[in-house]
This record gives sequence, C-alpha cells and structure tokens, in this order.
Amino acid sequence: MAKLNLEYYNNENGYSDGAIEDELLEIVKSTNDFDEVLRKDNRWPLFYHLSPLRQNILNWYPFNPDATLLEVGGGCGALTGLFCQRVKEVKSIELTQRRGNINYERNKHFSNLEIILGNFNNIKLQNKFDYIVLNGVLEYAGSFTNMENPYKYFLAQIKELLKPTGVLLIAIENRFGLKYFNGAIEDHTSNLFSGINNYPDVKEVKTFTKNELRSILKDVGYNKLKFFYPVPDYKFPEVIYSDDSLDLINFNIRDKTYNADRLRFYDENSVQEGLYDEGIIEYFFNSFLVEVKKEECVVNDSNVIYAKMGMDRKPSFQIVTKIVKESNGDLKVIKSPMRVQSNKHIEKMYSYYLENNSLGKMKNAKLDKRDNSVEIEYIKGKTLEKILIDMLKVGQKEKFEHTIQSFYSELMQNVEDRDDYCNEKFQSVFGKSKLEISLNCKFRSNIDLIFSNIILKDEKYYIIDYEWIFDLWIPQEYVAWRSLYYLYIGNKIVQKNYRLEELLSIIHLDEKLHSVFTKWDDFFGNNYVRDNINEIHEKNVLNIEPELSEFLKESKRESALYIDFGDGFSEQHKIISEMHIQKGVFKVEFKLETENNNRRIHSLRWDPLEQSCQLKNISILNSTNDLELNANNLNSHLNDWDIFITKDPNYLILGDYENLSSVLITGEIEVLSIKKAQEISVQIINEMNLEKTELKNGLDAAQKSYEEEMKISKQYKMNYDDIANSNFWKATSVARKVLDKVKATRN
Repeated sequence: MAKLNLEYYNNENGYSDGAIEDELLEIVKSTNDFDEVLRKDNRWPLFYHLSPLRQNILNWYPFNPDATLLEVGGGCGALTGLFCQRVKEVKSIELTQRRGNINYERNKHFSNLEIILGNFNNIKLQNKFDYIVLNGVLEYAGSFTNMENPYKYFLAQIKELLKPTGVLLIAIENRFGLKYFNGAIEDHTSNLFSGINNYPDVKEVKTFTKNELRSILKDVGYNKLKFFYPVPDYKFPEVIYSDDSLDLINFNIRDKTYNADRLRFYDENSVQEGLYDEGIIEYFFNSFLVEVKKEECVVNDSNVIYAKMGMDRKPSFQIVTKIVKESNGDLKVIKSPMRVQSNKHIEKMYSYYLENNSLGKMKNAKLDKRDNSVEIEYIKGKTLEKILIDMLKVGQKEKFEHTIQSFYSELMQNVEDRDDYCNEKFQSVFGKSKLEISLNCKFRSNIDLIFSNIILKDEKYYIIDYEWIFDLWIPQEYVAWRSLYYLYIGNKIVQKNYRLEELLSIIHLDEKLHSVFTKWDDFFGNNYVRDNINEIHEKNVLNIEPELSEFLKESKRESALYIDFGDGFSEQHKIISEMHIQKGVFKVEFKLETENNNRRIHSLRWDPLEQSCQLKNISILNSTNDLELNANNLNSHLNDWDIFITKDPNYLILGDYENLSSVLITGEIEVLSIKKAQEISVQIINEMNLEKTELKNGLDAAQKSYEEEMKISKQYKMNYDDIANSNFWKATSVARKVLDKVKATRN
C-alpha cells in the first residue's frame, strides 16, 4: 500500500479548485473507473483531474522500469498512477492536503508510491532520482518560492536532486502558443493575451517562449535539451511531435477547448501550415514538453520522435503509434496496445498483413510482431495526398483526376458484385442504413485507404496503415468515397477547385451513395470506434472572423456608383471610389468611364458603403446637370438622418444624365457598429409602437367625439358648417396626421 507522509505539512493550501475537491475525494474513494462520472457531469475540474487523456503527455515515454521518479506537484494524481506502473519507485510531492488525500485514495493500491505533503522548498529528500517530472508546475514557482528569480532558483534545486545521468521532464504552456493569438484565454489568468503581453501586473504565474525556456535552463546548467510539442496542448494531447518529426504535422487537428469557451479570429490550421512553410512553427505550438539533462550523454536517451495516442476510442481500440529513431538513424513505426482489451486489435493487424502483402499495385508496408506490439517499416516519401494537393497548386486538374481514377481502378481489382453485404454483422460496424443495390465488394478489406496513408517511394505506392480490417464484404465504392471525402474536408485547395459532388463524380459516385456512405462513416467513427466522453466536455468556439471583418470595413470606406445602360444594375458596370471622411464629413467623387460615354445612361444608383450607416445634409454636384438623391431602401428617417440598418444602403440618383462625366457627393455620415445599429433598431420599433398608441388614442377620441356630435346634431339639428368646426373633425384630423407619420416611418 502507498504511504502518505505528513512530516513536512504546514497547513499550506495554495492553489485549489474549491469545494469540488471534496466531491473528487468521495469519487476516488468509491471507484477507480471514472468514465461514468465524466459521462454524466461536464464540470471542468472533474474532467481536468479525472480524464485519462491527461496521461497522454507521458504514457508513450520510454521510462526505465528499474528507475526512481520524483513528481513535484502531483495534484490529484492524474499522472501518479501512470508513473507507478512504469518505474520501480515513485515519490510525489503535493502542497495541499486535500489534493494529497485525493491522490492517495486514488493510487493507494500502489506499494511503490510515497505521497509527501508540504512545500517543496522545505522538504528534505535524501536520495537523487533518475527522473523528475514537473507537469504544469514550473510556471507557479513564483507563488511558492520567494526569490528574485524563482524559476531559476527552483530549477537549481531540482538539479541537485537529479542523478548525473538523470532526466528532468517539464510540461508547460508556451506563452506564444498560437491559440493565445487566436482568441483562447490564458490558462492561468483567464484573460485574453496575458502571456503574449508578458503577464502585466501578474507575479504568481509565468509561462515562457521556447527561447526563454531554453535560456533559463541553460543558465541553471542543463546542457542537453530536447523539445517535444504536444498537440493541441500538454493537458490533453492527442499527438506528440519533436523537431525530428515536424514534417509529419497534420494541420487538421481540431482546436478543441475544454476549460472555457473561446473565440476564433482566423483559420488556425492554415496559419500553422504557413508557419511550417516558413520554418518557424516550433515557436508557436501551444505547449512544450522538454526532456532536460545535466550533461551530454547517451544514457536513457529517448529515441521516440513522434507519438499518437488513441485514448478517445473505446478501450478495445486504444493503441499508441510511435515513430522511433534507432542509433543508426533508421526509423521504425511501433503500434502498441494501451489497454489489455486492445491486444486483439494489434493481433488482427498482424494476421491481416500475413494474408495480404499487396493490393494491386499498392503494397502493404512490411510488418513484424514484437511481444504484444507490431513494428511497421517506415516508408519515407510523399503521401498520395501531398502529391494530389501539389497537382492542384500548379493547376494540373486533369492529372489530379486521372490519378484518382487510377487509384479507383486499383481498388476495383478482384471484386465481387454482391447485394448481401448489409447483413447484421455489417450493421453492427456501420449502422442500419441500407443500400438496396449490388456493389463491388472485397472480403477483409482495408477501409482506411485515405490518401495520407499511402506513400510513393521509388515509383511504388506503399500502404502504411491497415488498422481497420473487418471479416466482412466491404463495398469498394465506400472505401473510395472515404478517400475522396477526407481529402475534400481536410484541404481548402480541393474545396476551392471542386464542389464535393464534382469531386465524387470523378469516380461516378452519386448523391444517393454519398448520403448512405456518410451515415455509415458517421456510425463507424462515432459509435463503433470512439467514445463520446470527451465531446461532452468540449466548450464552444465562437468564430468572430465575419463580425470582425465587418467592423474593420469601417476603415476601408469604399463607395460604389452603379450604372444602368438599359439592362439593370450589375457588378459589370460599377465604379469604386474611396470615400474621404474627416470628423464625420464625407466627400466621394466618381469619374464615369470614357468607354461608356457613347452609351445612354438609363439610371444611376449610389451605394455609400457596404454596411449599416446613417447620412444627412447630402449634396450632389456634377459636371453638367442638376441631379438629386432619393433614398432607395431607407429603414428610417430620424432627427434629419437617413438611417440604413441594412448592409446595402443605396440612393437612386435622379435627373438628366446627358453628357455626365463626373459626380461629387458630400455630406455627413456615421458608420453604425453592430451595437449602435441594434440600438437604433430598438428605438425605431419603440417609436413605431408609441405612434401606434397615439393613433389608437386619436381614433378612439374621434369616435367618441363623433358619437357626441351626432347626439348633439340630432338634438339641435346642427348644420354642416357647425359639424365641420366641431371637435370630431379636429380629432379626426389629428388621427390622420399620426397615421401619415407612421406610414412615412415604415417606408
């Protein structure tokens, strides 16, 4: 059983998530299977402390099983159990008693664990360690270390506890992480741009850029550093890259957020691709994992350069894929089970390879069995996806389509025309949507022949992933559809050149097939393979790019004059001119094209701006004749302002256009922000409602007066002139004026 050491505890509390930690303690006391808890409760602290995704930061790392490990800042034990399974002895230090108790209850069944409560600076440790882990801890050194430079001081203390050949592992946010430029709040301050602005007025926490972190470590005397890049971040990573595997970056990983809603100003994937092309992407990953050593040595060297974890899958499919660099520089791919239940998944891959060395002209990459893992030959070359994209970049659409047709022809080799594929077993994998037609099928087919899984080397195509194999008759039309569908949704250049239906038509896949295949694939991915626990905890991402662009249009000030030569207004006959605005007064001039001088102008329309605005005191001058402006789609006229809530304000220019060569328009203008436009809309509605009330009251008064006057007229037999001067006609006149005003406002 684990040991809970209170010798150094001094009632310090430090960072806490509050009362919810009492709930966490009761949860870990009652169960060690947190899936059902996370499935029913989407509160952030529960997900942060209990999600198995937390272990992805180091569950791939090649720890020496005979080693000792010190975890500083063990928290609620998200990683502690992983360390207990991987090394011989673990000591975990935690400042607060409540979190230490949660860690203890969670991992007390490990006999190789000691949890020490107290401030790290006050704890006396007798032994040195093979590994020391700072997972989300270094940034808080300023809160528990009262020194001029707490980060260097803290790292110097850590260095004294590390064996000469030991390894320090640091996981921390990058203050220049791309997500922080793109609307994600800073993880510690919960404010936008805190880290980017270098934490003004914040002393308790600080993260670093890559060069800052490297400089601090070098100053302390750590001479060997290896940077890894967890994506999307170190808290819940899905993929781990290194400097040796940046060429494998997938720019389509979603920018998931779990801790809080976030904004999005731009397409993050496109920016990442641009940073990669510029050779500077390493400085903009959201987080770092740094492997740190005192001296240059080869002992305990990590040779993993890439890792991808399938922890968002059901237990029977959870595997880790690693690329390992051997001492001679050769690379190999290793796929290993992450759970006991996923051993069968690995075995199935191996048996498939033994039966299927090739698929037409495409060859399966060589695979060997090693214990409970498989090793796959690393094929260095261009993926078929990259080849296809490069074709579109240089305009080779015909070659692009021919390559896809050739791929489809290979799939159609040795197929059987069958109509019995949608059996009960098939439906357990792909759902109950059926096609009542026969298709070209293969038994035990690899359905994951997406173009990123096919590599060209020495003029031969190699399939590098054959994980998804089923003892079923699989329609090859569906396999081809998946290849094209994922090519389309993952690449904007494909979307620019083709609509999806056009792309599918290259190999004669119609809308009916697309509709059913989409349902098959959705069921396969979201019901058969994945567990939806993580999605329950994902927060919203608000794309504000359109709103921001609209707001910034205020600075563009482009005004347009449309000319109708008899066939209506069109973009073909439009003159764009810059509107000059100074302190709300504008001036814009349009020079009519000389090529149009010989054509008769039927009408003119002026579009001040392509956004909500209000104008007044407008004058129009021209080279020859008198012209006047008539608001064409006015929303309201208040306080002398022509108000356009629409994004398409315009005026018709009326008059004689003969020999017209220029038009100069001046006046006052105010560009309406979205908020101001909404306020004016409310004001217009309120005034209309008020006027409706006035109208009703006027009509009611008129009716009452009418009844009274008729009564009097009957009694006294009033003549016409008497009635015309009576209160009834006065009230009716007021009502008419109110009605006219309401009609004018509506128009």
